[in-house]
Amino acid sequence: MADRNDCTTHHLDFPDPEGAEFPQPRAYDAEELLQPLTDILDSASLNARQKGSIYEFVTDYVIADTGKMTAQEARDIIEVLLVRIDDYFFKGGLTQGPIRLIRLRVLDESRYLLNGFYLPPTQYYTGRIVIYLRDYISGRRRATSDILTTLVHELAHAYCGIFFNFCPVNNNRDIVMANGGHGILWQQVYQAMYTHMRTWDPRLARVGIRTPPAVPFPFVRSYYDFMSLNPRFRNAWDVTDLEPWEPRLLPNPRWHWRPARKEMFKRALLRMTFEGYPHFLSTRVITPLVAYRLYRAYKYLEVLTRGVIVASTFLSVVAAIWGFWQTTSGLRQDTLIVWDLGKRVASSELSVSEALVQAAILTDSFSRSSLPKSAQLVISISFLLSVSFIALKALTQALIPFSA
Repeated sequence: MADRNDCTTHHLDFPDPEGAEFPQPRAYDAEELLQPLTDILDSASLNARQKGSIYEFVTDYVIADTGKMTAQEARDIIEVLLVRIDDYFFKGGLTQGPIRLIRLRVLDESRYLLNGFYLPPTQYYTGRIVIYLRDYISGRRRATSDILTTLVHELAHAYCGIFFNFCPVNNNRDIVMANGGHGILWQQVYQAMYTHMRTWDPRLARVGIRTPPAVPFPFVRSYYDFMSLNPRFRNAWDVTDLEPWEPRLLPNPRWHWRPARKEMFKRALLRMTFEGYPHFLSTRVITPLVAYRLYRAYKYLEVLTRGVIVASTFLSVVAAIWGFWQTTSGLRQDTLIVWDLGKRVASSELSVSEALVQAAILTDSFSRSSLPKSAQLVISISFLLSVSFIALKALTQALIPFSA
């Protein structure tokens, strides 16, 4: 739909809510678009039609459980809610006019950093609202209240984008298009919608409120930035990982696909399937929530490892000193060995292999020393714990490379 404006026809009064006329695209100033919502908010009472619409909406919303529904069932109930909201606030201008101006698409998947979006209409296709049922952080189905918030958010975009006249004389485009389409007109429309909807029923109290993310956004961004460097995913997206065998799509086995043709075909298929590399990547890696939990587990293990190493080192020194007082009147070389090795393990100067070698040497030294068996046993167990935790930490870091 072009942005051209005709001041003789594109500065109309918004139709009477009780009349039969539907709103016309690109025909109203910002004040006219806000007027019907302001009238609803300022009204002291609701008429019979409004009460009926609210009752039907709340009834449909209460029975909706998007977490247990199939994708088609969720799509059907969201479509019903969309039509009811449009009928109540916008006089049905988006979905019930002579030409339907927007359609709904519901996808049972997640999208990197998105819960949904609005595609404006053009001369080639109808406008569209796309809703993702799954959360991009956890990969789980989103709550019905979250999906409703997204729906109201995108309906406000559709209302402003389709009916605002974008007059270059009286109205600046930034009223709608500032901040990525979140201009002052959109903010007022969106706020008016969710503020009024919260009064319909206590179960709608969270409309317009986003559920706090379970994972800090800086971690999500860092996680995807790190995983995007993985050559396996990058090669798949850049189509540099073509298999040597020929695809069996040609009728004559003597015909062969040239590598350039295969590359063009696969690249075109990827570009049509995914919005971009981040979207492609998000379908190939574990969800940020799982990665974050592994990362937290790694951090806890790191703290625990340091605590065990310090404790075992202290225990070893105490045992060695105790053995020294039991056997001789001089400072034994075994005590110095234990102390030096303990410091190096605690400061992570030793790798796993080096710590194992040193522990073996120390054990051999103990077998030929005059320390009591109890002291030797305590020292051996403490260093075995230290080496075990070092090995576990190294294994965890290898499994979670982005934790480094």
